[in-house]
Amino acid sequence: MYKIHGLVQGVGFRSFVYHHAQSLGVKGYVQNEFDGTVTILAQGEEKILLELERYLKSGPSFSQVREIEVTIISPMNYYDFEIH
Repeated sequence: MYKIHGLVQGVGFRSFVYHHAQSLGVKGYVQNEFDGTVTILAQGEEKILLELERYLKSGPSFSQVREIEVTIISPMNYYDFEIH
């Protein structure tokens, strides 16, 4: 699970993540949080998640990613990637 801090709401960040997660075959979801962060639950092979993380660090052009918190969680059964 990733928690993204910075200017990440109102700049197309969720759509950006959705697009890249879908293209990589990642399962899970992305959602805005009330504190202004974005949470991403991502499941996939380690090399694919590392590639997703590279995209998260850059973000879309109007975003400003300040920090990424990574938390390892137990696998869940997601069949697709969704925007919440």
